[in-house]
Amino acid sequence: LCLLQQSRQAARLDEEGALVLLEDQNRALWNEAYILEGLSLVNKAVTQGPAGPLLIQASIAAVHGQAETAAATNWEEIKRLYILLSRLTPSPVVLLNLAAATFKAGDTVSALQQLEPLKTDLADYLYYHGLLGEIFLARGDIKGAVKTFNRALELAHTPAEAIHIREKIASILK
Repeated sequence: LCLLQQSRQAARLDEEGALVLLEDQNRALWNEAYILEGLSLVNKAVTQGPAGPLLIQASIAAVHGQAETAAATNWEEIKRLYILLSRLTPSPVVLLNLAAATFKAGDTVSALQQLEPLKTDLADYLYYHGLLGEIFLARGDIKGAVKTFNRALELAHTPAEAIHIREKIASILK
């Protein structure tokens, strides 16, 4: 899991220190040696017995690592893995990630349904509002998206997060 997560480190920020979302990262900057070693370890671990939470998380990272482009990401597989993870560790953040995978797999309605029970637990969580804003945007609800992204901006903890959210809002309002 650590190797697969670390493999993307060089692509996570741009030259000015702004966040680069996974889908926008330059995959040429990913560390291929870390990915290959991580994939090998995941494949070996899968044969050792029942999967625990860390192996499922590593498997999710492996799916990302194997995708040659963002568009080639197997979101259905990631969604299935988050379903398994949510059964083992049903935390609000895991359920948020399941909703994100569901949205990325193309099911906006189900993603919104998955987010609804999380609105209280994650009311002050930046990434809840970021995902909700993306869903509103995909549905053409510009007003809802801007309002939700503004809430995310209030919750930003780092300058990089704030810059990213401000840029997102500016791109919507163009």
